[in-house]
Amino acid sequence: MDNQSRPALKLVGTSASNGGVFGQVKITGECEFRGDLDCGRLACTGSVAVRGGLTAAAIKLTGTCGVETDLVSGEIGGTGELKVKGGLRSEKVRLSGHLAVDKDAELGDAVLRGAIVCGGLLSADRLDLGLFGPSSVGELGGGRLRVRRSRMGALKNLVSSGGAASLKAGTIEGDQVELQYTEADVVKGGDIVIGPGCKIGRVEYSRELRVDSRAQVGQRVRI
Repeated sequence: MDNQSRPALKLVGTSASNGGVFGQVKITGECEFRGDLDCGRLACTGSVAVRGGLTAAAIKLTGTCGVETDLVSGEIGGTGELKVKGGLRSEKVRLSGHLAVDKDAELGDAVLRGAIVCGGLLSADRLDLGLFGPSSVGELGGGRLRVRRSRMGALKNLVSSGGAASLKAGTIEGDQVELQYTEADVVKGGDIVIGPGCKIGRVEYSRELRVDSRAQVGQRVRI
């Protein structure tokens, strides 16, 4: 069934659905899907909870979204909180807010502003992470990886007790890696820049390594 032949679904206020296969799904308010949801486009202004898996060609979020198992989407954008108890897979992500994934997250081109928690491996062809708050990943890998503290994050630290805008990870590996305010056991890559606020146990690089004077690095190994 292609997207054009799928029925549309529009929900307003507090509502519930058993889930199913739809074309465009538009939610304004609070909605619970009691099973899997497969749709062409999901637009949510408010709160949506999926008590199964979520598959969507595109997701536009303004508010909160919780998924009980896995989330697969071609494109995810918006502002708010996205929590996935399974794994996440998406080709393009533009999200400001809080992203939490219990298992692995496999991303293509990702720009994230806020805080992220990933229990497994977060991999991306290109990742640009602007930290607003405390973040952690089991492992981080990909092509071009950039982690820095947002100016808004620095301001938030002055007015909130939520914790410093920083990233903790076990291993970070990419072709081009640029880090700020990151604590990791091992960082591996071709070209690596270790910026201010970093605490790295071991760095392995094949082409170029630059370390800021305000960073702490244990071992430095050219491979």
